[in-house]
Amino acid sequence: MLIVLAVHFLLPLQLASAQQSGAQIRTSIASLSTIRDVIYNPDDRQPFNGTITIEPQHFARSSPPTLVVPVVDGMFSVTLLPVDMDSSPSAVYSATFAPRGSGSRWVEIWHVSRSSRLSLSDVRVSQLTTASHGSADPELNSDRAVALPIPITDVAGLSNALNSVINSLTILSSTAASITASVGAIQNAQLIRGEVPNGVINGTNASFTLANPPNPGTLSVSLNGTKLAANRDFSVSGTSLVLATGAVPSVGDLLSADYAIPSPAASSLVSGKFRSITLPIPMSGVSGLSSALNQIGSNLTTLNQEFATANAALAALNCRKLTVGELPSGAINGVNTTFSVSSATAVASTIAVYLNGMRLSPGADYALNQAAIVFLPSSVPQSGDLVAADYCSQ
Repeated sequence: MLIVLAVHFLLPLQLASAQQSGAQIRTSIASLSTIRDVIYNPDDRQPFNGTITIEPQHFARSSPPTLVVPVVDGMFSVTLLPVDMDSSPSAVYSATFAPRGSGSRWVEIWHVSRSSRLSLSDVRVSQLTTASHGSADPELNSDRAVALPIPITDVAGLSNALNSVINSLTILSSTAASITASVGAIQNAQLIRGEVPNGVINGTNASFTLANPPNPGTLSVSLNGTKLAANRDFSVSGTSLVLATGAVPSVGDLLSADYAIPSPAASSLVSGKFRSITLPIPMSGVSGLSSALNQIGSNLTTLNQEFATANAALAALNCRKLTVGELPSGAINGVNTTFSVSSATAVASTIAVYLNGMRLSPGADYALNQAAIVFLPSSVPQSGDLVAADYCSQ
């Protein structure tokens, strides 16, 4: 009796669970998009025969798997996850067309929207092709095709980045000019330190005489080591120094003055009453100057690195010839680490390396020595492995 009750109780739950799972599967299938079309060779307009490798790019969530779809007599059909189901706004698919035999390869970028039936003209947004290629379809001549080289204005953020570099160089040039002017002013002035003004120190005399007329704004007067305030405690006119009533020195007090004068002849620097410095002043003798110049040098180094990165990006964009799926030369034996691509004009920054269909990471899996690929110990190809490379050449 208990067994019968359990069966009657569990059976509705199992049926409900099966119905829910079926609904989820139908919803998942309905979310996919199907692409069907007839594909023609770019050169002779005959039906395409070969394979299309479809690889997801820039997906933020779990990427769909890479697909290799065979095409016979131009008939093509595939079901893909729409890119608008991913959170990344830049999610797309790259499709590499590999004709059977000796035909030329080409690569297309697809933006797959949610629809039960799409054609290639609905999803294709650009094509990367060599000079010898024609259009795989008349739609490639539409305004959605990307013409190379790409103008700077068509690369998001690049124009602003270059303008920022130019503005930084302008600011650095202005700063350097200001420092140069300051150094020039210092080199053209003689600093007087610790001069004892000429005059009687008796508690009543307020008038003293300096050895030289100070440059405007450079005079500093001290009484017993305490700095006096200009205009309040003293005034100066030419070489005449007049102290205010509350600042008149008494017998035994020490009155001293520091100031700058135009650089005189060496003979006029000799005095038994004050200390002087010798010009020109070394950079180390100007507080903060060396650090400022080092900072400018560091900024210029950073700017040079940014220019190098921008040049590499432009070189990658200005791809005159795209090679896809080349097998680099080199022995695959578990020991050899160095492989080479066939083009002598390959742009190193555009080389993408694949091991058994998996794209490797530069720096983590391999290094580039110009156009040579040097595998790191953890990624050395073993016997039976497949190494392939995509790259641009000039």
